Amino acid sequence: MNEMLFSAVTLLIFLGIGYYMYYMNFVFPKKHGVPYIIRFDELEVAPNIRENNNLRGKIVIISQSPDNMTWEVKSKVINDRVIKQTLMNDYNLADRQVHISGEARWAYEQNKA
Repeated sequence: MNEMLFSAVTLLIFLGIGYYMYYMNFVFPKKHGVPYIIRFDELEVAPNIRENNNLRGKIVIISQSPDNMTWEVKSKVINDRVIKQTLMNDYNLADRQVHISGEARWAYEQNKA
């Protein structure tokens, strides 16, 4: 009897963990969007991505640094590779000039300090 109860509880725990992982990897990003940090390097003047027609409607800008070198955006539609490729193509940037990470707000706040 105890073994069956232990097995049932263990199964429920694994099902819960599996559902949580599924939800966080597939459902949550489609529903709420994935946050990204965009950082430009080796530029005298950073592009203003608010004015980018190819990204309009695909990303939501959450915040930006005063010099436009760091942006926090969220997207339900496109991933970090598509955002980076779009920025490189639209502004004639090299790979080393655009850095995108899927980190949350705390990463931006650490970079500001």
